[in-house]
Amino acid sequence: MIPSVYVAGASKEFERARHWIEELEKTGIRVTYDWTESVRKYGSCGAELSRSEKWFFARSDLRGIDEADIVWLLSPSVEVTSIGMWIEFGYALNVSRAHRAGPKILISPPISER
Repeated sequence: MIPSVYVAGASKEFERARHWIEELEKTGIRVTYDWTESVRKYGSCGAELSRSEKWFFARSDLRGIDEADIVWLLSPSVEVTSIGMWIEFGYALNVSRAHRAGPKILISPPISER
C-alpha cells in the first residue's frame, strides 16, 4: 500500500514544501492536502481573507493531517518564524498519541547554506 503524506512547512518557505509535494506526487504518493496553493494565492498571513475563510484553510490543514499516514515536517531555517507549522506538528503528535495508529512523523532539518 502506498502511504499518504501531509507535508508541513513554514509558509514563508512554501516553495520548498511545494517542491517536495510535486516530487511525492510524481512517484504516485497521495498528498492529503496542498496548502501551498492558498499561500501562493493569499500570502502567508492571508490578510485579505475573512475569518471564515481562514478557518476553512486551517481546518483543511488539520484534515490533511487526519488523513495522512505520514506527516513530513520540513523544519524551517533559523531565520524563519513559523506558527502554523508548529501547530500542525503539535496536532500530529496529539493525533498520533491519542490513536496509537495515527500518522508517523518525519522531520527533515532545515536546508543549510554552504
